Amino acid sequence: MNLYEIILPCTDNDGREIEPEKYEETLRELIHHFGGAEFERSSFSGYWQDEPDLYEDDNVLMRVEASDDSDFWSHYKEVLKTRFRQEEIRIRVIPLTIV
Repeated sequence: MNLYEIILPCTDNDGREIEPEKYEETLRELIHHFGGAEFERSSFSGYWQDEPDLYEDDNVLMRVEASDDSDFWSHYKEVLKTRFRQEEIRIRVIPLTIV
């Protein structure tokens, strides 16, 4: 079992705010596919560097507990990149033990 953390941007690459419907659509898809999901709506800042510039992004987080399904995640990452108008979407995979 893994915990998948999907980091989603609050703005697109051109600085336009992401429409709330895009988050709701993503949440519905995750719930439908996995039977449940979490959506942490409080934004947090992420930083990345492309020499010499330092960039800051505001992000939100969705989480899913699921078995390994790399085919799904490879395809879904491309869906999210298009939906959120991003060059990259980060999905962290964390091994999970439920007590």
